[in-house]
Amino acid sequence: MIVTQIRTEAAMDRTHGLVFIDGDLFCHSLEDTARPDGVKIAKETCIPAGLYKLGMETSPKYGADTLTIFDVPMFQGIRIHGGNDINDTEGCPMYAFNRFGAKIQGRADLELKKRLKAAGGSCLLVIVNHFKPLG
Repeated sequence: MIVTQIRTEAAMDRTHGLVFIDGDLFCHSLEDTARPDGVKIAKETCIPAGLYKLGMETSPKYGADTLTIFDVPMFQGIRIHGGNDINDTEGCPMYAFNRFGAKIQGRADLELKKRLKAAGGSCLLVIVNHFKPLG
């Protein structure tokens, strides 16, 4: 299984994208602001685009079998979780089935967790920046 997150829209306070599983559209993503390579503001910056291992581990905040992105440069404890707006994250991608303007809704992370377990517990996550500015 290959999960591809394509960041499509960037604003001063958030980054929106689309998530595909094995080439099929799966859901929407919402993250903190994208910044130039090497620039990080704690709890206000999305992780760098790149190739990552996506798996599960126990999180102190989210519990057992939490979707985790491993070996992210300059970041620790990056989880894929649910949420509705940019106030629900501190650098982690949030995945949801619906988007309404700046907000997302309908936790897609739970379905992704089921699919990841069925695929053996880990896979490749590809994050790509393909932005258009938001007004």
